[in-house]
Amino acid sequence: MDADGFVHALNEGMVGLGAQGAKARIDNVIVQKLADPVSVERGTTFSKSPADALKAPASGTWNLSSGRYSTTVASTSAPSMVLSTIGVTGPTYSASIETTFTTTAMGGIVFDVYSVDSYKFVVIDATTNRLLIGHYAKRTGWIVDFAVKLATVAGDCALAVSLQGNVVNVSVDGTGVGGYAYNALVTDGRSGLIGVAGTTSFDSMSVKSTDPASSP
Repeated sequence: MDADGFVHALNEGMVGLGAQGAKARIDNVIVQKLADPVSVERGTTFSKSPADALKAPASGTWNLSSGRYSTTVASTSAPSMVLSTIGVTGPTYSASIETTFTTTAMGGIVFDVYSVDSYKFVVIDATTNRLLIGHYAKRTGWIVDFAVKLATVAGDCALAVSLQGNVVNVSVDGTGVGGYAYNALVTDGRSGLIGVAGTTSFDSMSVKSTDPASSP
């Protein structure tokens, strides 16, 4: 209760650190906000048509067979892309995309997609055992913003991408491997799957959003 008789909850007002009648030395302070609850989730294990989780392919040829969704991209062809049926509509909301897949060359997750000529990506390059975060625009071409060496990539791996504000964070097989902060929101475009080179075969995928207005 304040001096005017108003009662305030503990989650109102500012938070910080202080000292009274003493000297304080402070290091490594973190203030965290509780994550918003997931409002919408779509996923598929590709045991049947993924129409509830994914739209019709935006580019390339995709094949559904034996519980996997695959695409093969020749060295002279544009990437293959298929997008989620849900998106984020507000700047304060977050999203996450997870997939288990294997690639003979390069493939992974695409996000902040405005068109096949404007998007951002998180892919695994199996030829160099690297994870790449970057963006593509028709004017600038393929640009890598962040790269990190991985252990030898063999068989299926679990790739998870979380999007909040202007930041993307990435984990591989449950271990955080890196992230990148852009100069603009990364949540206001669509997200989905991408095959860049060789054959990329997806075993499962899911997209989650904290935006209650997320819709097909």
